[in-house]
Amino acid sequence: MRINRVIYSKEHIESYVPSKWNIKLITKIGDNIVSKEKILSANDIKTDGVDKLKSVADINVRKGQLTAIGEKQLFQLGRLIRSELIDDDNSNNGLLPETYDPTYVYCRSTYMDRTISSARSFLAGLFSSAKTNNQIQANGSFEIEVHHFPDEDMFPNPKIYPILKKCHTVASLYTSLNDNHQLKKARQALLNRIGLTSSHSGIIELYDDIVSRLVIYSKEHIESYVPSKWNIKLITKIGDNIVSKEKIFSANDIKTDGVDKLKSVADINVRKGQLTAIGEKQLFQLGRLIRSELIDDDDKSNNGLLPETYDPKYIYCRSTYMDRTISSARSFLAGLFSSVKTNNQIQANGSFEIEVHHFPDEDMFPNPKIYPILKKCHTVASLYTSLNDNHQLKKARQALLNRIGLTSSHSGIIELYDDIVSRLAHNFSVPKDILKLTEDFEVMSAREFVYRATNIDFNLFIRSTCGPLLYLLRENFNSILKNYLEQKDMNIKKSYHKLFIYSGHDSTLIPLAMAFEIFNMRWPKYGAYIFIKYFISKTDPNETYVTVNFAGELQTLPNCHDYYCPYSTFLKNLENRFDKPKIATHS
Repeated sequence: MRINRVIYSKEHIESYVPSKWNIKLITKIGDNIVSKEKILSANDIKTDGVDKLKSVADINVRKGQLTAIGEKQLFQLGRLIRSELIDDDNSNNGLLPETYDPTYVYCRSTYMDRTISSARSFLAGLFSSAKTNNQIQANGSFEIEVHHFPDEDMFPNPKIYPILKKCHTVASLYTSLNDNHQLKKARQALLNRIGLTSSHSGIIELYDDIVSRLVIYSKEHIESYVPSKWNIKLITKIGDNIVSKEKIFSANDIKTDGVDKLKSVADINVRKGQLTAIGEKQLFQLGRLIRSELIDDDDKSNNGLLPETYDPKYIYCRSTYMDRTISSARSFLAGLFSSVKTNNQIQANGSFEIEVHHFPDEDMFPNPKIYPILKKCHTVASLYTSLNDNHQLKKARQALLNRIGLTSSHSGIIELYDDIVSRLAHNFSVPKDILKLTEDFEVMSAREFVYRATNIDFNLFIRSTCGPLLYLLRENFNSILKNYLEQKDMNIKKSYHKLFIYSGHDSTLIPLAMAFEIFNMRWPKYGAYIFIKYFISKTDPNETYVTVNFAGELQTLPNCHDYYCPYSTFLKNLENRFDKPKIATHS
């Protein structure tokens, strides 16, 4: 089993923008300058390696290439050293002028492109600062001296010092060590783990490869998706009582509801469960999609159910108390109330209002504090203890645990699959053999959820997980009908909620889909949704219908002949599944 190749993204490979500057290479053989006129732009410096690496389309990446992350590190080092050498605030001796001048600064690099890029990035940091509006101060190209390879003496070079040929190679070193030597055992353990019987690589090369691969979240992943940035006002409730309505959150305040820190580049706080910019973009795009159904942009395609500008009199939005679902709601609303017609600017006269409930009373996901019967549902441990060793789920889960070196785990297939999907969504690599082992996990995750959930009565499970939400949906539709009839009878225009948005979790969506009997036994993709439309006949208000769209596909509901399901039939299908919202018993 080999470690899969890393896939490099455009962000990794493109030059770190602040460090871009032309350079002049001064090439020597011995003491003789053989070239002094070769001007290289930042984009000319590619790589000194020969092996192509995997990358996204249209990006050339080779082994040994200095990535934008490396350039940034050297740029920041230049900034650090600047404080020692250049007088920005009269606090040091001003050894160097503020503008790059090769009369004062000599720079030499090995002939390899990555070290040349490192030198350029360092000089860019050294000769720029906040005082100069972060612009590089130089009247010409950076001059960097390099030597002809056979004469290179800035690394161990046997062509100059033949005695170096007597130093151990990887092969001779590990042949000389006894089998119990710590280095030999550690190296062999890793080679065994990745399925290699032999390798030219020592621990140095293997460690360098691993450090380069580590899943590290970048600023692009973590910073809010720019088009979706907008302030929100959280309306916090305990039961039916509003306990706070004035707390304003900016997009940057919403960080995470998790507790485990994840690895990231410096100065970025990333935690488990955080909605990344990629997730925000998905919800923003979903808002744009739904906009075409509700807002009249071209006077032709829809009925203009909502005004173009966000107004909480027409929109009700509720989220679970978790930051990622609050961010999801904000991003969805941002997409819903912006368009090409508005130059992609969010149209809102104030903050988005989002209702959240005090945790013990949260009924938008399975909550044993409200429904103690849910404690009887299987845990991961009890489910897999109950399955026989030949059960497909048990074998598939164990095969993956064996592959990643775990003898036991609290995670079921759902959690393991979510980890892999998250890595792929953020362009992190996943070994091919792991992808093969988990190719059926989309279906198996759904099966595991059903097994874990429904060892209690099916309708009891539905009532305990989404019964309160179904009850609210019925109340919402009744409210729409009541306001519509009042508006029609009195011939006036009323302001009332016409769109109800609920931002929840997979464990919110799946029970709803099960209640409607439209669950396709596949784990929902990121940004999945259920969109229910309520229709009132203009000629006979007693004739009402619903359509249900699950993740982009209209559904034919039980006992309905087509997509337009009579509302009475819709309610009949759910009659044993409604449950009035409760308040948890606080101990």
